[in-house]
Amino acid sequence: MSVIYEFCQAGGLMFIQRVVRAEGGEERHETARLPCAEAKLLWDLLLDGRAG
Repeated sequence: MSVIYEFCQAGGLMFIQRVVRAEGGEERHETARLPCAEAKLLWDLLLDGRAG
């Protein structure tokens, strides 16, 4: 199993997408669309291992 995080932007908002790949296929999960400042803070927390 592998997990990939992507920092995405669409329509002036940002979101984080998580892709979980396993033998049976893949699952995608996304945060809500957020203003850039909030999304960047969440991304930084994720990279620091502090996102909950």
